[in-house]
Amino acid sequence: MAVFLQNQFWKFHEAIQLPNLEDQAVLSKKRRLLIDELQYSFPHSFSALNQGSYTMNTGIKPIKRGDYDIDVALICKLNIHQYDPAEVKDGVRRALAEQYDRTVIMKRPCVRVQYPDYRVDLAVYGKDWAEDLYLAKGFKGSNPKNKIWERAEPKRLKELLQNRFSNAEEQAQFRRIIRYLKRWKDVQFPATAKAAPTGIIMTALAYEWFRPHFTEEDGLQKPNDLEALCALLVEAAMHNYGSAAYSPLKLPVKPYHDLFEQMREGRYYIQWYTDKMDRLKSVLQKVQRMTPYPRQALEVLQAEFGTDFPVF
Repeated sequence: MAVFLQNQFWKFHEAIQLPNLEDQAVLSKKRRLLIDELQYSFPHSFSALNQGSYTMNTGIKPIKRGDYDIDVALICKLNIHQYDPAEVKDGVRRALAEQYDRTVIMKRPCVRVQYPDYRVDLAVYGKDWAEDLYLAKGFKGSNPKNKIWERAEPKRLKELLQNRFSNAEEQAQFRRIIRYLKRWKDVQFPATAKAAPTGIIMTALAYEWFRPHFTEEDGLQKPNDLEALCALLVEAAMHNYGSAAYSPLKLPVKPYHDLFEQMREGRYYIQWYTDKMDRLKSVLQKVQRMTPYPRQALEVLQAEFGTDFPVF
């Protein structure tokens, strides 16, 4: 049963895994075009780096066809003490004035370029005297307290996640578990900004409490993703899945902020999240006991993870 279930998890992972950005020709081309436009008309010189799930190798295919997103960091050569963050971000917006089939939207943490089938989120960074990076947050017209340069470590976050485990098989299982949780999140929660946990919450959850699990088979240690995922949720449950206000799950790099901050704005969002996580944990524990009934076990898993999880 363990080998059979692992084979189904392999198939599931293959179905949801997002290829490298460079393998997505259209997305890569659009990213390049936007950067070229900015280099021509944005008043500050900058270097562009990919960030987010593409670079951390934890991306998943969206459930809705074409609903892709690309995260790009614009590392500007400017001193944050001399520029207003909202003004700098607005310069990006003006440089990418709406045209053709795209819309430019100001978000608090980024400038979003929305196309019919995908979006590009441009996060704008500046530096202080010590050359530390700061993210420009806020936009023109927002409350002055919300227009800030916030200390950030996007490169370190990428390094932490890419090197969580030195063993290649353990690191690969770590990435798979993150993808499973992200797909589960997309299936179980509506696409409502503050009501659903974010991808970084699922990622940080695994970073904090995931431990590799392998099963001996023919004298070899083979990955057991069901055991690994179940053990992660059992451990996370003891910490209220990271949502406890007195000890919240935080971003593992500066500014170390509470990842559930936005969800706390809704009266029932946190309870909804923990209830669903409890259900997932119970489902996985139930599947562990369903050894004589492989098809029923797969149907139970498909109900949680969606139709990409194969029943046969």
